[in-house]
Amino acid sequence: MDVPPKISNNAKIQESAALRRCISNPSALAQKLSVDEAEQHQITKKYRVRIPDYYLNLIEEPNDPIWRQAIPDSRELEEDGLPEDPYSEDDPKHSPTSHLTHRYPDRVLLLVTSVCPMYCRYCMRKRKTQKGANITQSHINQGIEYIRQTPEVREVILSGGDPFMLSNQRLQTILIKLQQIPHVEMIRIHTRMPCVQPQRITPELANMLGQFHPLFVVVHFNHPREITTEAKQALDHLINAGIPLANQSVLLKDINDHPTIIKELCLKLLKTRVQPYYLHQADLVHGTSHFRTRVETGLGIIQSLRGKISGLAIPQYVIDCPGGGGKIPLLPDDGQQILDQEVKLKNYEGQTKTYPQVPFETDHPAHQFHSNTELLMELEQNPYGKTDLPISSETPTVDNNQNFPDREQIMDSEKQTHSVASETIPIEEEDPFTCGQHHEKEGENLAALVCYQQAIDNQNEQGVDGIERLLAKSLNAEEQLKLLKEGIRNNVTECYYYLAKFYEAHQDLANALMAVRRYNKLTSKKYKKGTALVEVIFSQM
Repeated sequence: MDVPPKISNNAKIQESAALRRCISNPSALAQKLSVDEAEQHQITKKYRVRIPDYYLNLIEEPNDPIWRQAIPDSRELEEDGLPEDPYSEDDPKHSPTSHLTHRYPDRVLLLVTSVCPMYCRYCMRKRKTQKGANITQSHINQGIEYIRQTPEVREVILSGGDPFMLSNQRLQTILIKLQQIPHVEMIRIHTRMPCVQPQRITPELANMLGQFHPLFVVVHFNHPREITTEAKQALDHLINAGIPLANQSVLLKDINDHPTIIKELCLKLLKTRVQPYYLHQADLVHGTSHFRTRVETGLGIIQSLRGKISGLAIPQYVIDCPGGGGKIPLLPDDGQQILDQEVKLKNYEGQTKTYPQVPFETDHPAHQFHSNTELLMELEQNPYGKTDLPISSETPTVDNNQNFPDREQIMDSEKQTHSVASETIPIEEEDPFTCGQHHEKEGENLAALVCYQQAIDNQNEQGVDGIERLLAKSLNAEEQLKLLKEGIRNNVTECYYYLAKFYEAHQDLANALMAVRRYNKLTSKKYKKGTALVEVIFSQM
């Protein structure tokens, strides 16, 4: 790899001076603005303050949108009952090494610094930016080594703090180490720097980053007033170096919680060649409850944008689920109805439109697990099956042309056979488990499934062993999925559990959740097993 030309000492001095020009203590802040110095000292004992001169100069009046994001507020010290680490980033289940989070299967989050150019008052990692919460080179090296030893990791997200608080050389060293790992396919950097201190984004930094394609930078603008001439220049440096940019915003009360503001922000971003990516519901972080809005506010904003501006300018509205559940997108309720034959929809003008469904028999095997917003939200609130929400339409009846006998037909057939035999040789009727073994031996897998379910219903837990053994045979993925689907159509309840495991193994987590939820709703016998599987699925989201 070519090493970028060294930055001149003069340029380094100018950059360092720009980074030092900030307010970092209450006394200096009181000299600049009309704030209570004693109150500021009290707040900053717990949550640090740092505001670049550049961003401070964007404030036009007290409590305007810029002020609220940067100036410490006494409400941060109120007891709001919210956790310091709402997303369990520090939980060993998600954090195999210090300051690294591995929640999603193919990507990790690596924190490379605890320092920011500005400490945003609503920050989800307020705990990480407190005094003494340092991230050392040793921590970073441990994270990189974990990535090297974990081949399923395809993407690495660098965050902090703000990665651009590191020197060009330190950041370059981290990127080189990551790029040398064969299974790491792309790198993402999350930063607030172009918004709060755009002078840090120099052509030298951009050109250095441009050597590590595919590399993406996700920036963070919350209000249209933040997109200044200086900010645009910083973004241009990155874009002209071939680096794709996306923006994350947080929905903040009395800052940007209005459709007009978000519309102006998104249009300005798109005009600046930045893709609006996420609009986050405010995080459940201790000391930030005064920034929260109701979810209906966010949904209303997204609804107001649809059809009015380019789809490229509309971000996804997401909630990051507490406890490490991952991000879930929300869509406005347009009165959609998902029916067997058609889907009824409303467009942005309120007109009802219909879309024809594919017939059940040619539909995707997961047709009964509708991924609608209402159900996903309900799953997150109550994932263990105690719900009145329907998972789908009625389970379709078996097509007679497919010759799939239902459980009663199979058992009736068995009884008739035994009845004929009993005229000459009295025999004891086979129990369902033995019946299942017989069908399994003959290669009649569906009939075996039905019998094993009957055994389970009769409190014979050998039926579970029979189903597991049947699925463990030399069936490929397509055959397994087909058999599970056929079993569900024939009321083999246990198939919902194994279908959930199938989807989980193939990383189709939404359908996995819905299948295990159906299982939990239909049976109480294996409730603990279903609950455990839900937790496994959530740990991967």
